[in-house]
Amino acid sequence: MAKANETQVPTETEQNNLKIFDKVSNSVNINHKNCSYCSKPFTEELWCKECDPHHMIEDWTSGNNDVDKFIKDTIYDIRNINNVYNAQFLEWVPYHLIGLKI
Repeated sequence: MAKANETQVPTETEQNNLKIFDKVSNSVNINHKNCSYCSKPFTEELWCKECDPHHMIEDWTSGNNDVDKFIKDTIYDIRNINNVYNAQFLEWVPYHLIGLKI
């Protein structure tokens, strides 16, 4: 059963610098008000419109420049919306992380 005072906060794994969400207690000393990259206030809960889209697209490629540009454009478009909770965008997921078997 989830605790009422738990919040999803991003953590980084060492493998591929993937951003995953893990539930941790609010009692942990985490700044829930400012971006850890630029120190500016979050535009939404745990979301920085300037930094998060950039970090979502660094160091990956689909192997197809047109596909890469299309995905990156949808991510960069997030900066132009008022409410990221209603945002729709694409994110590249490398095949080996999907866990599909052929």
